[in-house]
Amino acid sequence: MDAKIRLWVMTGDRQETAIEIAKSCNLINLDEMDMIVLTAKTRTEFVIRLREAFNEYVRQLMFHKFSHDLAEECLW
Repeated sequence: MDAKIRLWVMTGDRQETAIEIAKSCNLINLDEMDMIVLTAKTRTEFVIRLREAFNEYVRQLMFHKFSHDLAEECLW
């Protein structure tokens, strides 16, 4: 099931602490989902990093789809 729910975990501590809290509360399961961690000091820097991460994620999806489609063609 994909409910399109986005989860933000914020703590006053380190990034690793936020991830471990989310795991221990069963909010995230890294075996079943992708996790993209973004850090930035300014809003502008964050937007740039978010766009870069999104574009890379789309590239990977397209590569896997292309590879899968190509493999199916080679089987015929």
